[in-house]
Amino acid sequence: MGLWKFCNLNNNNGEEICGDITDFYASQGANVPDFFKATRALTILGLILVAVAIEMVVLKIFLMNDKIFLSLGASTTAIAAGGLILIGTIVFGVKAVEESTADAVLGAGFGLGVVAGVIPIVAGIIFIIGRNK
Repeated sequence: MGLWKFCNLNNNNGEEICGDITDFYASQGANVPDFFKATRALTILGLILVAVAIEMVVLKIFLMNDKIFLSLGASTTAIAAGGLILIGTIVFGVKAVEESTADAVLGAGFGLGVVAGVIPIVAGIIFIIGRNK
């Protein structure tokens, strides 16, 4: 199960069935849980902030090398983006395990979400350290 898609095995023939998560919850007579919506929002906001941080870094490197506000803005934005992505990933992981009736396996996608949150934080810290050079 993910934020937008889910896959289950068909018990009759062992075939994997995949579909939209909204359709899955609708077939169960329920709405998409709030933690899904919160995780989606935090992740999307984090990705937007990563794009803004990259744009600031490009501006700093190629056009406005003497502007310190771009260094501070890029590093702050990158760290905030990583924080949002990590919070969204942690919320999803905790709630998915809590609400699962079976043994929940978060899998590689969850690990990649954690890495995707850590990388902008590390990049922001490196940019802070390197801004004076």
